[in-house]
Amino acid sequence: MVVIRPKPAGTIQIAVDPAAPTGTVVEEATTMSITSSGSSVFMQCKVCFASFSHLNLHTRIGSIASFPFLGFLCMAAVLLVQSVDNQIVLGSLESQVESLNTVLDLVHELQKEAGAVSIFVSSKGALFKTELLAQRALCDTRITALDQITDRTVLEDPDFTQATKYLAGLIQHRQAVLLFQLATEEEASGYYIQCTKYFTTALRNIGLQSNNANTKRFFTSLEVLSYAKESAGQERASGAAACALDGFATPADYQNFVSLIATWDGFYRLAITYVSSAQLPAIEAIMQAPAIRRAFVMQTQLLTNDPAVITGVDPLEWYWNMTEVIDGLKQVENLISKENTASLQAENSKAFADLLLLLGVLALAIVVSFVLCVCLGRSLKSASRLLDKESKFTRTAEKSMHRFVPKRMLHLLKYDSVLQVRLGDRQIRSSNLLVMDIRNFTAHSEGMTELDTFEWLSHFLQIISPVISDNSGFVEKYVGDGLLALFESPQSALNASLQMQVEVAQFNALNDAFGKECVRIGVALHSGAICAGVLGNHERLELTIISISVNVAFRMEAINPVYGSQIVCSDVFCEEVDMAGVGHRYLGQVQVKGATHVFGIFELFQADGLLLRRWKEKSKLEFETAVQHIENRRFAEAVKSLTELDRRMTANDPPLVDAGIRQKLALAKSYHEQGVPGDWVGQHIFTAK
Repeated sequence: MVVIRPKPAGTIQIAVDPAAPTGTVVEEATTMSITSSGSSVFMQCKVCFASFSHLNLHTRIGSIASFPFLGFLCMAAVLLVQSVDNQIVLGSLESQVESLNTVLDLVHELQKEAGAVSIFVSSKGALFKTELLAQRALCDTRITALDQITDRTVLEDPDFTQATKYLAGLIQHRQAVLLFQLATEEEASGYYIQCTKYFTTALRNIGLQSNNANTKRFFTSLEVLSYAKESAGQERASGAAACALDGFATPADYQNFVSLIATWDGFYRLAITYVSSAQLPAIEAIMQAPAIRRAFVMQTQLLTNDPAVITGVDPLEWYWNMTEVIDGLKQVENLISKENTASLQAENSKAFADLLLLLGVLALAIVVSFVLCVCLGRSLKSASRLLDKESKFTRTAEKSMHRFVPKRMLHLLKYDSVLQVRLGDRQIRSSNLLVMDIRNFTAHSEGMTELDTFEWLSHFLQIISPVISDNSGFVEKYVGDGLLALFESPQSALNASLQMQVEVAQFNALNDAFGKECVRIGVALHSGAICAGVLGNHERLELTIISISVNVAFRMEAINPVYGSQIVCSDVFCEEVDMAGVGHRYLGQVQVKGATHVFGIFELFQADGLLLRRWKEKSKLEFETAVQHIENRRFAEAVKSLTELDRRMTANDPPLVDAGIRQKLALAKSYHEQGVPGDWVGQHIFTAK
C-alpha cells in the first residue's frame, strides 16, 4: 500500500509497507522525502558517495565495473525463467488448439445434421432421408475422432462434459427421428442445437482461461462464428420449409426467418473483426463463391415475395446453396484456426531460439560477474541493498500513483511526473469529449445487492474501457455508472463510440445465450475548450477538468432517451470528422440546461438493428426536412410530414418504433397548438439534467 502525505513547503512524504493491507495508512514505515525542486536520483547519488568514501581504489573500480554486469545477470536470469515458462505455455496451447479443432469439426457436422433433421421431420419423411443418413455417417466419423483425443485434460470443462452426455444419447434420438416419435421439428433439431451450444460454451470458457491475447481473440471469433453457423442452419431449415409449402405458414414464421438472416449476418461480421487484415481477402473470396452468391439471391427472393405465396424457389436448391453458405463459414473458421496455429508455432520457435540465446548470455554473464564480484567488499553490499530497495520503492510508488492519475492527464498539464504537481496549475486547450452512461442502471441494479452491483459494474467497465485506450483516448473520470473520456482527434472518439456499441452487442449476445438481461448504453460526442488543472488544498489535491463543454456533453447524453438514440454528437464535433459510411441524421437545434447558446445535434444510428437502421436511412431526407420546417416555424407542414412518416413506420412489416419521429411530431403539434416564446429561434429546450 502506498500512502502520500502532503507536507509544508511543497514537500511530499511517501510511506511504503508491503505487508500492510490495502487501504491501511502505515505509521511505522520506511519513509523518504522528495521535494518538488529535486528528485530521488539525488538521494541515490548521496548514498553511493557515502559508501564509496571508505573503499580502497581496487574495490571502487571493481564495484563500478560489477554493477552493470550484476544487473545484466539478474535481467538474464529473469528473462530465462520467463522464456522457459513461455515455452511451456505455448507448447500447451498448441496441443489445446489441435484438440479443440476436432471439437469444432464435430460441431459443424452436428449443425448440418440438425438442418437435415429439421427438413426431414417437417416434410414427414418425404425429403432428405438419404442425405440425412449420409450426414449421420460424417458425424459418426467426427465423434470417433473426438474419442481418439489422447490429451483430454485441455477439454476439462462442465459444459464439455454435458455435451458428451448429449452425444451418448444421440443414437436413441436418431431412432426417434426416423420413427417420427417427436412432436415437432423444433423438438427434433433442438437436441442438436443444445448439444452444440454446450460445446460452444465450453470453447468460450477454455478461451477465457488463456493468458495469450491471440488465443483469446481466436476463441472469441470461433464462438461467434459457431453462433453464425447455427443461425444460418435455422434459416436454411425455415426457408426450405417455406419453399416446400409454397409460402410461410404464418407471419411469425416469416418474421423468424428475417430475424435469423440478421442474426447470422451480424455474428459473421462481428467474427471477422477479430481476423487479421491479411486474411480478409481470402474470407471475401470464400463468401463470393457462386453457390453462396446464389443463396443470397434466393434469400432476396424469399424476402421480396409475398410471404404467404412463394413460387420459383426449389427447396432442394435452396437447401444445398445455404449448405454452401454454412460450409463457407466453416472455411472461414478453418482459416482463423490455421492462422492461430501458425502464430503459435512461430511464437514457439521464437521462444525456443530466445531460450538458447539467453542460456549462452546467462553463462557468459555468470562468469564475468563472478570475476568482478571478487572486488566487492561488505560496505558495497550494504550500499547495493540500499539502492535496490530504493529503486524497487520508486517503481512501486510510481506504478501505484499512475493507476489513480493517468499519464495522459499529467501530459495535459505538461508534467512528466506526479511529483511536479502544484496546486493552482492549469492549462487551457481544445479537446474531444466522449460521455457514456448505462441506460436504466438504477432499475437494472434494484434486484442486486450493493456488492453484486459493484462487481457487475466493474466487470462491464473493464469491457468498455479498453476500447477508449485502443482508440488513443483515456478515461478522465468514472462517474457512477458512466465515464468521461478525452481524445486527441474527433475521428478516434467517433470510432470508439461505434466500437463500444459492438462490445455491448457482443456482451448482450453472451448474456442472451445464458438468459441474462441485456444492457444498453448512451454516448454523447462533443468538441470544445477545456481547462485542465489542479484543484483542492494542501491536504487534498485533484487533477480535474473544468469546462462548459464537459457540462454540455453530459447534458447531451441525457438527450439519448428522449429520441431513443444510442449515440448523439454536436454539430461542432461533426464538422471535424468524416461521416461517410456512418449512418446519421440531423435532430435539430437544442439548448441544454445550464447553457445559453444553441447548437445542432445529430443522431448516429449505425449501431441500431438492421431493420431500424434501414428505415432511418430511407426516411432520413423526409425527417430532416420536417425538422427544418419546425425550425422555420412551418409547424403545420412539419405535423403533416411527420404524421405520414409515423403512419408508414407503424404500417411497416414488421412495425417499427422510431422515437425520434414521434418526439418531433409531439413537439410540432405542441408548437402549432400552443405557440412558441417570442425569443424562440427554432431550438428544442431541455430543462432536465
